[in-house]
Amino acid sequence: MNGVPKDTRTLEQRGSLLALLRELQRRFPKTLIVGRHDLNPMKECPCFNCVNEFEGLLDRIDKGIYKVGAL
Repeated sequence: MNGVPKDTRTLEQRGSLLALLRELQRRFPKTLIVGRHDLNPMKECPCFNCVNEFEGLLDRIDKGIYKVGAL
């Protein structure tokens, strides 16, 4: 793995995460989705940018723009 963090989520894991985040955002619409790295820059995980990936999640889901395979 040469010491570089890599996003190794499977399609199934991405789908499960998306479903969970969708439900949580419906319950708590003002919540910002962030990763551990966003709260503590010393952490290297997750190995993807949560803020960018999930920004405006509900709007994109409702418009049919956000698809699990596109993660």
